Amino acid sequence: MKLQKKTFVLFLLIAFLTICTATASIPSSSLTSEYEKYDQLADAIRNKKQVVLRYKGLKREVCPHTLGEKNGTKRVLVFQFVGQSKSGLPKEGNWRCLFLSKITILEVREGKWHTGKSHKKRQTCIDSIEVEVDYQE
Repeated sequence: MKLQKKTFVLFLLIAFLTICTATASIPSSSLTSEYEKYDQLADAIRNKKQVVLRYKGLKREVCPHTLGEKNGTKRVLVFQFVGQSKSGLPKEGNWRCLFLSKITILEVREGKWHTGKSHKKRQTCIDSIEVEVDYQE
């Protein structure tokens, strides 16, 4: 009986350490407010900064381009250049439309600005644009 109890405690400890290790590569402070996320993303767009975030449980490194709403939901159009993706990420990166409500961790940082090769195709992620990157700079 005592061996089973020790095995179970060891299992819980390993599970806990695995979870901690998986989230250690990005900040541990979780954003509770959509307003906090919005403000940080707006700042990143205005200053062309990179963002490391966790979206639907996956770590993504992105450059946000457009922030606003569609169908009453806050969204951000980003160019993902590194990180995880359920649908796969081409080596050259890809555009992603993210719901602010599904972003759990977010860090703005300095770094090379990444964007898609062409901006000829009209984006459909956001109807009401509130903040957009200045492409003239």
